[in-house]
Amino acid sequence: MFWDRRKKDRREKKGKETPDEERRGKEEKSERRRWTCGILYKTSIPVTEIEAWLEANADGQWAVGLDSFEDGLIKVLKIMFEDQDDKEAFVAAFSGRR
Repeated sequence: MFWDRRKKDRREKKGKETPDEERRGKEEKSERRRWTCGILYKTSIPVTEIEAWLEANADGQWAVGLDSFEDGLIKVLKIMFEDQDDKEAFVAAFSGRR
């Protein structure tokens, strides 16, 4: 037999935030919504070189993270952008297509 020991009134309290807001702070929600687009970029270029290009050329906010690591030098980066134009400029500069 299953006994439900959860408090029945945990969501009935007035003035209490919704369950999603309980788990995430307001700053974290706005941080998540800031990134409107992103790409996965497989490269052997040093991350510092990519970050230097982004600092010099991106108008909006951006973030670079390591998605996965392959072999010795090949890595997959997750690059998030606040502005679509910055993403398009990055792709144009680093895609190798001319």
